[in-house]
Amino acid sequence: MGFEKYILKQNAYTLLEIIIVIVIISALVSLAIPKYTTTLEKTRLGEGLQIIEALYKAQRAFFFEAGTGAYANTFAQLDVSIPAPNNFNLLTDANLTPPAPPAPAGSLATVTRTGSYSLFVNAAGLITCGPVAFAATCNRIGCRGAGNPCN
Repeated sequence: MGFEKYILKQNAYTLLEIIIVIVIISALVSLAIPKYTTTLEKTRLGEGLQIIEALYKAQRAFFFEAGTGAYANTFAQLDVSIPAPNNFNLLTDANLTPPAPPAPAGSLATVTRTGSYSLFVNAAGLITCGPVAFAATCNRIGCRGAGNPCN
């Protein structure tokens, strides 16, 4: 009879057991969230890299076909169709004109992540991330810090 009382008594979890499980789950979640956000941002970076590479190829085509020794200043001059980005600012002619600082000198095009970093491409096809204020973000997504190559 004593054994049966013990079994009947143990049909629920104690408060201490529940708290321990919650602490363990919280610790695991706190480790997983930074990894998840980094992976999510790398996915968004892929969209930016596709856009900047398309702009670079269109700029190079314009440079060789126009024969003026200059790059395009407007989208009307380029033979490229880029759909509206989901995670980056809408593209305008300002993305092609010689970008203002913080863009590196010699940038052909720029694309800016909504509320965050920008990607720049130069005539050699080198894609960089910036500005310096977002160096940690650039480094986290694989661009080795602001101003360093992403490709």
